[in-house]
Amino acid sequence: IAGLLVGFRRRFFAYATPVAAALVVTAGILGWLGEPVNFFQLLCFFLIAGLGIDYTIFHNSDHGADAAVRRVVFASFLTSLVGFGMLAFTEFRVTNSMGVTLALGLLFAYLFSLLGRPRSEAASAADTPWHRQREQSAGRYRILFMLAFYRIFGKTAAKILAVPVFACIYPGCGAARRALQSFAAATGLPYRPFRQLLNFAWSMLDKLDACSVARNPPSFTLAGDTAWQRGGCFLMSTHLGCIEVLPALPNAERIVVNAFQQLGHNAIYTEIFARELDAGRFRLHAVEEIGVETAVNMQAAIARGEIVLMAGDRPSAGSSAVLKRDFFGRSAFWPKGVFRFAKLMEAPVYAIVAVRTGWNAYTVKAERLGDDLLGDYVRFLEREVRAYPGQWFQFYDFFSPSV
Repeated sequence: IAGLLVGFRRRFFAYATPVAAALVVTAGILGWLGEPVNFFQLLCFFLIAGLGIDYTIFHNSDHGADAAVRRVVFASFLTSLVGFGMLAFTEFRVTNSMGVTLALGLLFAYLFSLLGRPRSEAASAADTPWHRQREQSAGRYRILFMLAFYRIFGKTAAKILAVPVFACIYPGCGAARRALQSFAAATGLPYRPFRQLLNFAWSMLDKLDACSVARNPPSFTLAGDTAWQRGGCFLMSTHLGCIEVLPALPNAERIVVNAFQQLGHNAIYTEIFARELDAGRFRLHAVEEIGVETAVNMQAAIARGEIVLMAGDRPSAGSSAVLKRDFFGRSAFWPKGVFRFAKLMEAPVYAIVAVRTGWNAYTVKAERLGDDLLGDYVRFLEREVRAYPGQWFQFYDFFSPSV
Protein backbone atom coordinates (compact mmCIF):
# COMPACT_ATOMS: atom_id res chain seq x y z
CA ILE A 1 0.00 0.00 0.00
CA ALA A 2 2.83 2.37 0.89
CA GLY A 3 4.50 1.64 -2.44
CA LEU A 4 1.23 2.35 -4.25
CA LEU A 5 0.88 5.66 -2.41
CA VAL A 6 4.44 6.71 -3.23
CA GLY A 7 4.32 5.55 -6.84
CA PHE A 8 0.95 6.97 -7.86
CA ARG A 9 0.28 9.73 -5.30
CA ARG A 10 -2.78 11.58 -6.69
CA ARG A 11 -4.16 8.45 -8.37
CA PHE A 12 -3.73 6.38 -5.21
CA PHE A 13 -7.41 6.50 -4.24
CA ALA A 14 -8.53 5.65 -7.76
CA TYR A 15 -6.43 2.48 -7.58
CA ALA A 16 -6.93 1.57 -3.91
CA THR A 17 -10.69 2.18 -3.55
CA PRO A 18 -11.90 -0.66 -5.84
CA VAL A 19 -9.57 -3.11 -4.09
CA ALA A 20 -10.67 -1.98 -0.63
CA ALA A 21 -14.32 -2.27 -1.68
CA ALA A 22 -13.73 -5.81 -2.98
CA LEU A 23 -12.10 -6.85 0.31
CA VAL A 24 -14.92 -5.35 2.39
CA VAL A 25 -17.66 -7.00 0.30
CA THR A 26 -15.84 -10.34 0.37
CA ALA A 27 -15.42 -10.20 4.15
CA GLY A 28 -19.09 -9.26 4.50
CA ILE A 29 -20.28 -12.19 2.39
CA LEU A 30 -18.00 -14.60 4.28
CA GLY A 31 -19.54 -13.38 7.53
CA TRP A 32 -23.05 -13.76 6.11
CA LEU A 33 -22.18 -17.33 5.04
CA GLY A 34 -20.93 -18.08 8.53
CA GLU A 35 -17.36 -18.76 7.39
CA PRO A 36 -14.93 -18.50 10.35
CA VAL A 37 -11.89 -16.44 9.41
CA ASN A 38 -8.59 -18.30 9.70
CA PHE A 39 -4.93 -17.49 9.06
CA PHE A 40 -4.99 -18.92 5.53
CA GLN A 41 -7.96 -16.76 4.56
CA LEU A 42 -6.04 -13.69 5.72
CA LEU A 43 -3.24 -14.71 3.33
CA CYS A 44 -5.88 -14.94 0.59
CA PHE A 45 -6.79 -11.30 1.22
CA PHE A 46 -3.20 -10.28 0.38
CA LEU A 47 -3.40 -12.23 -2.87
CA ILE A 48 -6.77 -10.65 -3.73
CA ALA A 49 -5.36 -7.19 -3.02
CA GLY A 50 -2.35 -7.78 -5.26
CA LEU A 51 -4.33 -9.09 -8.23
CA GLY A 52 -7.05 -6.48 -7.70
CA ILE A 53 -4.50 -3.67 -7.88
CA ASP A 54 -3.19 -5.17 -11.13
CA TYR A 55 -6.69 -5.23 -12.64
CA THR A 56 -7.36 -1.65 -11.55
CA ILE A 57 -4.05 -0.29 -12.85
CA PHE A 58 -4.58 -1.88 -16.25
CA HIS A 59 -8.16 -0.63 -16.53
CA ASN A 60 -7.09 2.86 -15.40
CA SER A 61 -4.08 3.10 -17.70
CA ASP A 62 -3.96 4.93 -21.02
CA HIS A 63 -4.35 1.55 -22.71
CA GLY A 64 -7.36 0.57 -20.60
CA ALA A 65 -9.82 1.29 -23.42
CA ASP A 66 -7.93 -0.97 -25.83
CA ALA A 67 -9.90 -4.14 -26.58
CA ALA A 68 -6.76 -6.31 -26.65
CA VAL A 69 -5.70 -5.11 -23.19
CA ARG A 70 -9.19 -5.77 -21.78
CA ARG A 71 -9.18 -9.26 -23.23
CA VAL A 72 -5.78 -10.06 -21.69
CA VAL A 73 -6.86 -8.75 -18.25
CA PHE A 74 -10.13 -10.68 -18.49
CA ALA A 75 -8.27 -13.88 -19.46
CA SER A 76 -5.90 -13.41 -16.51
CA PHE A 77 -8.86 -12.90 -14.16
CA LEU A 78 -10.74 -15.90 -15.54
CA THR A 79 -7.82 -18.32 -15.24
CA SER A 80 -7.13 -17.14 -11.68
CA LEU A 81 -10.80 -17.43 -10.76
CA VAL A 82 -11.12 -20.95 -12.15
CA GLY A 83 -7.76 -22.12 -10.80
CA PHE A 84 -8.21 -20.85 -7.26
CA GLY A 85 -11.97 -21.41 -7.26
CA MET A 86 -11.49 -25.15 -7.74
CA LEU A 87 -10.13 -25.26 -4.20
CA ALA A 88 -13.69 -24.64 -2.99
CA PHE A 89 -14.67 -28.13 -4.15
CA THR A 90 -12.11 -29.93 -1.98
CA GLU A 91 -13.12 -31.77 1.20
CA PHE A 92 -10.23 -30.42 3.29
CA ARG A 93 -11.70 -27.55 5.30
CA VAL A 94 -8.72 -25.15 5.03
CA THR A 95 -8.37 -25.36 1.24
CA ASN A 96 -12.15 -25.25 0.86
CA SER A 97 -12.36 -21.95 2.75
CA MET A 98 -9.43 -20.57 0.75
CA GLY A 99 -11.20 -21.45 -2.50
CA VAL A 100 -14.41 -19.70 -1.45
CA THR A 101 -12.51 -16.61 -0.28
CA LEU A 102 -10.40 -16.33 -3.42
CA ALA A 103 -13.33 -16.91 -5.77
CA LEU A 104 -15.42 -14.18 -4.12
CA GLY A 105 -12.51 -11.77 -3.73
CA LEU A 106 -11.23 -12.07 -7.30
CA LEU A 107 -14.73 -11.72 -8.75
CA PHE A 108 -15.42 -8.48 -6.88
CA ALA A 109 -11.88 -7.17 -7.42
CA TYR A 110 -12.32 -7.53 -11.18
CA LEU A 111 -15.84 -6.05 -11.26
CA PHE A 112 -14.89 -3.07 -9.10
CA SER A 113 -11.75 -2.46 -11.18
CA LEU A 114 -14.03 -1.71 -14.15
CA LEU A 115 -15.39 1.28 -12.22
CA GLY A 116 -11.95 2.88 -12.18
CA ARG A 117 -12.13 4.25 -15.71
CA PRO A 118 -11.08 7.93 -15.66
CA ARG A 119 -14.01 10.34 -15.75
CA SER A 120 -12.50 12.36 -18.62
CA GLU A 121 -12.14 9.24 -20.76
CA ALA A 122 -15.76 8.24 -20.21
CA ALA A 123 -16.89 11.76 -21.03
CA SER A 124 -14.88 11.86 -24.27
CA ALA A 125 -16.31 8.48 -25.28
CA ALA A 126 -19.84 9.81 -24.75
CA ASP A 127 -18.97 12.79 -26.95
CA THR A 128 -17.73 10.51 -29.74
CA PRO A 129 -20.04 10.42 -32.79
CA TRP A 130 -22.26 7.34 -32.70
CA HIS A 131 -20.71 5.69 -35.76
CA ARG A 132 -17.20 5.83 -34.22
CA GLN A 133 -18.17 4.23 -30.92
CA ARG A 134 -17.10 0.66 -30.36
CA GLU A 135 -19.60 -2.08 -29.78
CA GLN A 136 -20.17 -2.47 -26.04
CA SER A 137 -19.93 -6.08 -24.82
CA ALA A 138 -21.05 -7.39 -28.21
CA GLY A 139 -18.43 -10.08 -28.70
CA ARG A 140 -19.23 -12.78 -31.23
CA TYR A 141 -19.16 -15.63 -28.71
CA ARG A 142 -21.30 -13.75 -26.17
CA ILE A 143 -23.98 -13.14 -28.81
CA LEU A 144 -23.80 -16.71 -30.13
CA PHE A 145 -24.10 -18.02 -26.56
CA MET A 146 -27.22 -15.90 -25.91
CA LEU A 147 -28.69 -17.03 -29.24
CA ALA A 148 -28.09 -20.70 -28.40
CA PHE A 149 -29.50 -20.25 -24.89
CA TYR A 150 -32.53 -18.52 -26.39
CA ARG A 151 -33.17 -21.33 -28.87
CA ILE A 152 -32.98 -23.98 -26.14
CA PHE A 153 -34.75 -22.32 -23.20
CA GLY A 154 -36.87 -19.62 -24.86
CA LYS A 155 -37.06 -15.86 -24.66
CA THR A 156 -38.37 -15.58 -21.09
CA ALA A 157 -35.41 -17.54 -19.72
CA ALA A 158 -33.02 -15.54 -21.93
CA LYS A 159 -34.41 -12.25 -20.59
CA ILE A 160 -34.03 -13.46 -17.01
CA LEU A 161 -30.45 -14.56 -17.71
CA ALA A 162 -29.76 -11.15 -19.26
CA VAL A 163 -30.25 -9.42 -15.88
CA PRO A 164 -27.20 -10.88 -14.01
CA VAL A 165 -25.16 -10.89 -17.24
CA PHE A 166 -25.91 -7.23 -17.79
CA ALA A 167 -25.20 -6.43 -14.13
CA CYS A 168 -21.61 -7.58 -14.75
CA ILE A 169 -21.37 -5.58 -17.99
CA TYR A 170 -22.97 -2.42 -16.58
CA PRO A 171 -19.86 -1.06 -14.76
CA GLY A 172 -18.08 -0.85 -18.13
CA CYS A 173 -20.89 1.16 -19.78
CA GLY A 174 -19.60 4.51 -18.58
CA ALA A 175 -19.86 6.26 -21.95
CA ALA A 176 -23.48 5.19 -22.45
CA ARG A 177 -24.42 6.22 -18.90
CA ARG A 178 -22.89 9.65 -19.33
CA ALA A 179 -24.65 10.15 -22.66
CA LEU A 180 -27.99 9.25 -21.07
CA GLN A 181 -27.25 11.52 -18.11
CA SER A 182 -26.47 14.40 -20.46
CA PHE A 183 -29.69 13.81 -22.40
CA ALA A 184 -31.75 13.66 -19.20
CA ALA A 185 -30.21 16.91 -17.95
CA ALA A 186 -30.92 18.66 -21.25
CA THR A 187 -34.52 17.46 -21.53
CA GLY A 188 -35.60 17.27 -17.89
CA LEU A 189 -36.52 13.60 -18.30
CA PRO A 190 -35.74 11.01 -15.58
CA TYR A 191 -32.29 9.42 -15.49
CA ARG A 192 -32.48 5.65 -14.87
CA PRO A 193 -29.46 4.25 -16.73
CA PHE A 194 -29.55 0.65 -15.51
CA ARG A 195 -33.19 0.18 -16.46
CA GLN A 196 -32.67 1.99 -19.75
CA LEU A 197 -29.68 -0.12 -20.80
CA LEU A 198 -31.37 -3.33 -19.65
CA ASN A 199 -34.41 -2.36 -21.74
CA PHE A 200 -32.06 -2.12 -24.71
CA ALA A 201 -30.65 -5.60 -24.03
CA TRP A 202 -34.17 -7.03 -23.82
CA SER A 203 -35.17 -5.26 -27.04
CA MET A 204 -32.35 -7.08 -28.84
CA LEU A 205 -33.94 -10.41 -27.89
CA ASP A 206 -37.37 -9.19 -29.02
CA LYS A 207 -35.81 -8.02 -32.27
CA LEU A 208 -34.20 -11.39 -32.93
CA ASP A 209 -37.40 -13.24 -32.14
CA ALA A 210 -39.61 -11.04 -34.29
CA CYS A 211 -37.37 -11.17 -37.35
CA SER A 212 -36.11 -14.74 -37.38
CA VAL A 213 -36.60 -17.26 -34.57
CA ALA A 214 -40.32 -16.48 -34.08
CA ARG A 215 -40.69 -18.83 -31.08
CA ASN A 216 -42.45 -16.32 -28.83
CA PRO A 217 -43.22 -13.14 -30.81
CA PRO A 218 -44.62 -10.19 -28.85
CA SER A 219 -48.26 -9.18 -28.77
CA PHE A 220 -49.17 -5.82 -30.26
CA THR A 221 -51.45 -2.86 -29.71
CA LEU A 222 -51.87 -0.45 -32.62
CA ALA A 223 -52.33 3.28 -32.06
CA GLY A 224 -52.55 6.39 -34.21
CA ASP A 225 -52.88 6.16 -37.98
CA THR A 226 -52.91 2.50 -39.07
CA ALA A 227 -53.17 3.08 -42.83
CA TRP A 228 -49.43 2.36 -43.24
CA GLN A 229 -50.18 -1.36 -42.78
CA ARG A 230 -51.55 -1.51 -46.32
CA GLY A 231 -47.99 -0.93 -47.57
CA GLY A 232 -46.87 1.33 -50.38
CA CYS A 233 -45.44 3.93 -48.03
CA PHE A 234 -42.30 5.35 -46.43
CA LEU A 235 -41.84 4.85 -42.68
CA MET A 236 -39.55 7.14 -40.72
CA SER A 237 -38.54 5.28 -37.58
CA THR A 238 -36.71 6.37 -34.44
CA HIS A 239 -34.23 4.99 -31.92
CA LEU A 240 -36.98 5.03 -29.34
CA GLY A 241 -38.13 1.48 -28.63
CA CYS A 242 -37.44 -1.33 -31.09
CA ILE A 243 -38.90 -0.84 -34.56
CA GLU A 244 -37.43 -4.18 -35.72
CA VAL A 245 -40.30 -6.06 -34.05
CA LEU A 246 -42.64 -4.96 -36.86
CA PRO A 247 -42.30 -8.22 -38.86
CA ALA A 248 -44.00 -10.05 -35.97
CA LEU A 249 -47.22 -8.09 -36.47
CA PRO A 250 -50.19 -10.31 -37.41
CA ASN A 251 -50.47 -10.61 -41.20
CA ALA A 252 -47.10 -8.83 -41.55
CA GLU A 253 -45.81 -11.68 -43.71
CA ARG A 254 -47.70 -10.24 -46.66
CA ILE A 255 -45.72 -6.99 -46.54
CA VAL A 256 -42.03 -6.73 -47.38
CA VAL A 257 -40.09 -4.18 -45.31
CA ASN A 258 -36.95 -2.66 -46.88
CA ALA A 259 -34.97 -1.34 -43.92
CA PHE A 260 -31.89 0.86 -44.30
CA GLN A 261 -29.14 0.62 -41.70
CA GLN A 262 -25.54 1.67 -41.20
CA LEU A 263 -24.24 -1.87 -41.70
CA GLY A 264 -20.68 -0.95 -40.73
CA HIS A 265 -21.85 -0.04 -37.21
CA ASN A 266 -22.40 -2.78 -34.61
CA ALA A 267 -20.95 -5.10 -37.23
CA ILE A 268 -20.84 -8.24 -35.09
CA TYR A 269 -24.46 -8.06 -34.01
CA THR A 270 -25.63 -7.04 -37.49
CA GLU A 271 -23.75 -9.93 -39.09
CA ILE A 272 -25.33 -12.51 -36.80
CA PHE A 273 -28.74 -10.83 -36.95
CA ALA A 274 -28.69 -10.72 -40.76
CA ARG A 275 -27.75 -14.40 -40.92
CA GLU A 276 -30.84 -15.30 -38.89
CA LEU A 277 -33.08 -12.85 -40.73
CA ASP A 278 -36.16 -13.97 -42.65
CA ALA A 279 -35.24 -12.22 -45.90
CA GLY A 280 -38.69 -12.84 -47.32
CA ARG A 281 -40.17 -10.33 -44.88
CA PHE A 282 -37.37 -8.04 -43.80
CA ARG A 283 -34.61 -6.92 -46.13
CA LEU A 284 -31.59 -5.00 -44.89
CA HIS A 285 -29.96 -2.39 -47.13
CA ALA A 286 -26.75 -0.47 -46.48
CA VAL A 287 -27.13 3.27 -45.97
CA GLU A 288 -23.54 3.58 -47.21
CA GLU A 289 -24.58 2.40 -50.69
CA ILE A 290 -27.56 4.69 -51.32
CA GLY A 291 -27.50 6.28 -54.79
CA VAL A 292 -29.75 7.14 -57.71
CA GLU A 293 -30.30 3.46 -58.50
CA THR A 294 -31.36 2.84 -54.91
CA ALA A 295 -33.98 5.59 -55.11
CA VAL A 296 -35.39 4.13 -58.33
CA ASN A 297 -35.51 0.63 -56.85
CA MET A 298 -37.25 1.84 -53.70
CA GLN A 299 -39.82 3.77 -55.72
CA ALA A 300 -40.57 0.54 -57.57
CA ALA A 301 -40.78 -1.34 -54.26
CA ILE A 302 -43.33 1.13 -52.88
CA ALA A 303 -45.32 0.83 -56.13
CA ARG A 304 -45.47 -2.95 -55.49
CA GLY A 305 -46.96 -2.30 -52.05
CA GLU A 306 -43.75 -2.73 -50.07
CA ILE A 307 -42.56 -0.51 -47.22
CA VAL A 308 -39.34 1.49 -47.08
CA LEU A 309 -38.02 2.16 -43.57
CA MET A 310 -35.35 4.64 -42.47
CA ALA A 311 -34.45 6.20 -39.13
CA GLY A 312 -34.91 9.95 -39.07
CA ASP A 313 -33.17 10.78 -35.79
CA ARG A 314 -29.52 9.98 -36.49
CA PRO A 315 -27.21 11.67 -39.04
CA SER A 316 -25.40 9.33 -41.42
CA ALA A 317 -21.81 8.41 -40.60
CA GLY A 318 -19.45 11.26 -41.36
CA SER A 319 -22.08 13.22 -43.29
CA SER A 320 -22.17 16.99 -42.98
CA ALA A 321 -25.60 17.13 -44.68
CA VAL A 322 -27.75 17.83 -41.64
CA LEU A 323 -30.85 19.85 -40.83
CA LYS A 324 -31.07 21.91 -37.67
CA ARG A 325 -34.27 21.90 -35.62
CA ASP A 326 -34.85 22.35 -31.89
CA PHE A 327 -35.63 19.26 -29.84
CA PHE A 328 -36.80 19.77 -26.24
CA GLY A 329 -35.75 23.40 -26.63
CA ARG A 330 -32.16 22.51 -27.60
CA SER A 331 -30.55 22.70 -31.03
CA ALA A 332 -30.38 19.21 -32.56
CA PHE A 333 -29.18 17.87 -35.89
CA TRP A 334 -31.16 15.62 -38.22
CA PRO A 335 -30.17 13.62 -41.32
CA LYS A 336 -30.93 15.76 -44.36
CA GLY A 337 -30.56 12.79 -46.70
CA VAL A 338 -33.36 10.81 -45.05
CA PHE A 339 -35.91 13.61 -45.38
CA ARG A 340 -34.82 14.29 -48.95
CA PHE A 341 -35.10 10.57 -49.78
CA ALA A 342 -38.59 10.44 -48.24
CA LYS A 343 -39.79 13.25 -50.52
CA LEU A 344 -38.29 11.53 -53.57
CA MET A 345 -40.49 8.47 -52.96
CA GLU A 346 -43.63 10.49 -53.74
CA ALA A 347 -45.57 8.30 -51.33
CA PRO A 348 -47.27 8.74 -47.94
CA VAL A 349 -44.70 9.30 -45.17
CA TYR A 350 -45.35 8.15 -41.61
CA ALA A 351 -43.42 8.63 -38.40
CA ILE A 352 -43.54 5.35 -36.50
CA VAL A 353 -42.40 4.00 -33.17
CA ALA A 354 -42.65 0.57 -31.47
CA VAL A 355 -42.29 0.72 -27.69
CA ARG A 356 -42.36 -2.12 -25.21
CA THR A 357 -45.38 -1.88 -22.91
CA GLY A 358 -45.13 -5.27 -21.19
CA TRP A 359 -42.84 -8.25 -20.66
CA ASN A 360 -43.56 -9.40 -24.21
CA ALA A 361 -45.91 -6.72 -25.53
CA TYR A 362 -45.43 -3.69 -27.77
CA THR A 363 -47.46 -0.69 -28.84
CA VAL A 364 -46.92 0.50 -32.41
CA LYS A 365 -47.89 4.09 -33.01
CA ALA A 366 -47.75 5.91 -36.35
CA GLU A 367 -48.63 9.37 -37.57
CA ARG A 368 -48.79 10.58 -41.15
CA LEU A 369 -46.50 13.55 -41.72
CA GLY A 370 -47.53 16.66 -43.59
CA ASP A 371 -45.58 18.95 -45.91
CA ASP A 372 -43.28 20.00 -43.05
CA LEU A 373 -41.72 16.54 -42.71
CA LEU A 374 -38.99 17.53 -40.27
CA GLY A 375 -41.20 19.69 -38.05
CA ASP A 376 -43.94 17.07 -37.83
CA TYR A 377 -41.42 14.29 -37.20
CA VAL A 378 -39.65 16.20 -34.40
CA ARG A 379 -42.96 16.97 -32.68
CA PHE A 380 -43.98 13.31 -32.91
CA LEU A 381 -40.65 12.12 -31.52
CA GLU A 382 -40.66 14.66 -28.71
CA ARG A 383 -44.10 13.54 -27.61
CA GLU A 384 -43.22 9.85 -27.66
CA VAL A 385 -39.90 10.32 -25.84
CA ARG A 386 -41.76 12.11 -23.06
CA ALA A 387 -44.13 9.16 -22.82
CA TYR A 388 -41.39 6.46 -22.87
CA PRO A 389 -38.10 8.01 -21.70
CA GLY A 390 -36.77 4.63 -20.52
CA GLN A 391 -36.64 3.37 -24.09
CA TRP A 392 -34.50 6.13 -25.59
CA PHE A 393 -31.61 4.18 -27.13
CA GLN A 394 -29.26 6.93 -28.35
CA PHE A 395 -26.02 6.34 -26.45
CA TYR A 396 -24.04 9.37 -27.59
CA ASP A 397 -24.28 13.14 -27.13
CA PHE A 398 -27.47 13.70 -29.12
CA PHE A 399 -27.16 17.48 -29.14
CA SER A 400 -23.59 17.57 -30.40
CA PRO A 401 -23.06 19.07 -33.89
CA SER A 402 -20.37 16.44 -34.52
CA VAL A 403 -21.50 13.71 -36.93
